[in-house]
Amino acid sequence: MNVIMKKLLLILLLLPLELHAYDFEFEGCGYKVLSMTERTVELESYLDRELTGDFIVPENIMYADMEFKVTKIGKGAFRYSKLNSITVLNGISEIGPYAFEGCKNLSEFIWPESAETINESTFYDCINLKSVILPSTLKAIKGNIFFNVSGIGSKGAFEHCISLHDIKLPEGLQELDGSTFAYCGSLKSIDLPHSLREISTATFYSSGLNSIDIPDSIISIGNKAFYDCSGLTSATIPNSVREIGDEAFSGCSSLVEVIIPDSSEITKFGYRVFDGTAIAHINMPINLLAIEKAWYDSDYWTFSSKLKSISLPNVINTMNNGCYRNYELEKVYSRNRNPEAISENAFHINTLLNGVLYVPEGMDDIYKSLDGWKLFRNIQEYSPTDIDIISNDTQDSSILYDLSGKRVSENYVSPGLYIKNKRKIILK
Repeated sequence: MNVIMKKLLLILLLLPLELHAYDFEFEGCGYKVLSMTERTVELESYLDRELTGDFIVPENIMYADMEFKVTKIGKGAFRYSKLNSITVLNGISEIGPYAFEGCKNLSEFIWPESAETINESTFYDCINLKSVILPSTLKAIKGNIFFNVSGIGSKGAFEHCISLHDIKLPEGLQELDGSTFAYCGSLKSIDLPHSLREISTATFYSSGLNSIDIPDSIISIGNKAFYDCSGLTSATIPNSVREIGDEAFSGCSSLVEVIIPDSSEITKFGYRVFDGTAIAHINMPINLLAIEKAWYDSDYWTFSSKLKSISLPNVINTMNNGCYRNYELEKVYSRNRNPEAISENAFHINTLLNGVLYVPEGMDDIYKSLDGWKLFRNIQEYSPTDIDIISNDTQDSSILYDLSGKRVSENYVSPGLYIKNKRKIILK
């Protein structure tokens, strides 16, 4: 044994041994006193993690002929236990991070009505958790705001709950941190409350979502928010959203339709927002000012490889960087009545030679005189407010929306003005 190892062993022998972090044991659990005056304790640890069956967190316990009230469940208290069921009563005001992490037999959980916060990693890797009932008092679900696919750092509260399919977020929820439902493959749909302002980083990363109703309270959609949601087929971005982060919908291979109203307040797209999707047409936010560039990317902005037509924003401060050069677009719609010259490399040569540039009525001569734009071989005028009139008996299977961008069922639709296939239609 070398000198360093001998010194290390001596130091370890001289250190006081800490047998446990709790103050006393009661019926299989370790408890820590929070207040002797108020006689409150925290359930610090469930001791036999190999036991199966059901467990009810007691409201009160006895120790040394004194009654204590259980008000808190500590950090990692039931971590990796094999319990099938854990019941937490309303007297619990706080449940610490990692409290039920890795409880692989846990299938259902009812959260105490008194709780306002769910901490990070609370149910991480509870692979058999199918249903969670959340309290109306809930204000925040904590998670990993610096999502890291390598697994470093804290996890989302329900991250990798691969069986979770039933959860309702209460109105009043104001904070939904990153990776909350990442890798929740059985979670097919979820209603977000109107009290929510942001969809955070990687909130639904690689989850099973096939539909999402984004409320008009949402201002920001974070980086990788819906990354790799391969079952997601359509998304409507409400007017309230001002920014969509990097790779927000990247990898959503079934995503064929994104509805962005002309009145959208979005001014900034991150890079690769719709990379790897099946979107063939996109109506870009008319007030868009910036499209971010990845520092490691040679291309300015990677979009869906299936992109065939696009409605451009009014201010195109990205055009000189050639961000549409990678796509052999068949149709390009410009709604700008005050166009400026753009780089000759803004579009692919096949788009310039074989595609059509649609410009506002009365503007073809102006576009034909401007550098970049005049390279289009085919420039045609169009009216952005064109309306197709069809009757119900000629409808196809495309998705139907009202003028606010909300999806409607064609089985119960009344005559009127709607949006289908990115165009306004009148149903008689």
